[in-house]
Amino acid sequence: MKGKFELVEEVQNDDGTWSLIFDIDDEFQEWFKERQGLRRWSQKRFQKVLREALVSAVTRDAPALGWKYAQLLVNIDEDGEEQYIIAEIYPLGDNGEYETFCAAHLYEQTDLRLALEDIEKDGINRWFYDNGTFAWTQDKIPQWPWDWKKNEHPNKDRCTVTVQENDDGELYIELPQVLMDQLSWELGDEVEWDEIEIFEDWGEHKGFTLANLTKNPKEGSP
Repeated sequence: MKGKFELVEEVQNDDGTWSLIFDIDDEFQEWFKERQGLRRWSQKRFQKVLREALVSAVTRDAPALGWKYAQLLVNIDEDGEEQYIIAEIYPLGDNGEYETFCAAHLYEQTDLRLALEDIEKDGINRWFYDNGTFAWTQDKIPQWPWDWKKNEHPNKDRCTVTVQENDDGELYIELPQVLMDQLSWELGDEVEWDEIEIFEDWGEHKGFTLANLTKNPKEGSP
């Protein structure tokens, strides 16, 4: 490599991430353009190559594991509509799990193709939704409106189910067997659905509760 680039400043952002400021000389720019097949200097290409190099260095102890794009479930509104974001996820968990993410850097058509390939391969990522809490923070961080905090104590009782429709047009959900066993619910139990208001830091939305009337009858019921 010819020339040099020097880290001259580190700036901590409001969202907890860091911005690195480099001083890049002309000789390095010429070398970089030649290696990347560029006619002119591309700041976005340099950021992409540097980011990949940093991620590779972080995960060098597990070379088979690298970052990838993912479509993350971040919210389900009161009408049951799911909201998603495109992000980059990283295998920085204790056992190499993908438990860290950041905003997706989609600078070129190649990035879009890679993102589509990863998402088509993996499907919707629900792990972050099931194991943490997303909060809308656009007023604080306009460029990255969703903040996420991992659950301090993983909730093994939390799960995500899909509303389905039978041949008669009736809607239904299937509760996972592990949850049925934990609740000691059985087929044939009478279950009551009740809508409630849920208050979050970012606003209010509708939710619901399920009560097993067979196991826990209401007062005054026969």
